Amino acid sequence: MNTIRNRRFVIGLSALLSTAFLLSGCFNSSSNDADDDFSEFFPATMDCESVAEEPENLFDLDNSETPRIDRVAETLSLEASGEVMAPTSVYNRVVAEMVGITSRYPDSAHGRIRSCRPPNRIEAFFSEEAYDRLLAGEYQDWDELNEFLRTTFTLNDDERRASLRFDGRYNTNRLAEEYLALDGIIETTHREPPADGDDICLAVRGDFHFYIFRHGLNCDGENDCPDERFFAVQADSSGNFEQVGHWSGNDEAPMWFDNAEDCRVFLSGQGSF
Repeated sequence: MNTIRNRRFVIGLSALLSTAFLLSGCFNSSSNDADDDFSEFFPATMDCESVAEEPENLFDLDNSETPRIDRVAETLSLEASGEVMAPTSVYNRVVAEMVGITSRYPDSAHGRIRSCRPPNRIEAFFSEEAYDRLLAGEYQDWDELNEFLRTTFTLNDDERRASLRFDGRYNTNRLAEEYLALDGIIETTHREPPADGDDICLAVRGDFHFYIFRHGLNCDGENDCPDERFFAVQADSSGNFEQVGHWSGNDEAPMWFDNAEDCRVFLSGQGSF
């Protein structure tokens, strides 16, 4: 069984990387920093609080494909789609686009992400009675969910809390609701990511994918601070991309940044801007 699974993993990895590099070769580079382009306001349809509604029964989900090989691409696809799992078509396209963008703009684009909701863990708090049953090995209400999501957990007795980690990446707002509906669990929360550091956001705008790369603020004020803090680029479904602009973060924000609410809602620390 392990041999078959490993063989499938290698075959899948080879096919995915081949697709990514083929598509990345199709990108045409151009630059456009004009504020009067990309100036239409794109309201956020998904954000860090969005709860995936489909499927109605979580156990109808085929979660055998997660976690995928590329953590950054899967997390971006998960946030921008608003679905329980990253759609395969979106994920494959994001993998290819990230290869093209980061290879052509290595000084502006990077491959590091701080998801606003951790895609593989939540915190669950128990009532006193339920926690006592859990410690005694008699709490079974979450067994089906734990098995389905391939969950491991650690306990904090002082807070009657379980830190759950899933073997896969999901819309954990939905998973938090699933666990909260169980008898004995009285609260579910997420660990907030640090506001500082490099990050990426993605917005799906029809046939276009719009990205902002955020450079972190954890510099020493000497030579480690980047020339710009934000870099934006968009890609169409044919594999062409266009540089939208740079912003240092120190003066008035350009229009493309102000209007990118659909992307910025996923950036760490975006509330400061």
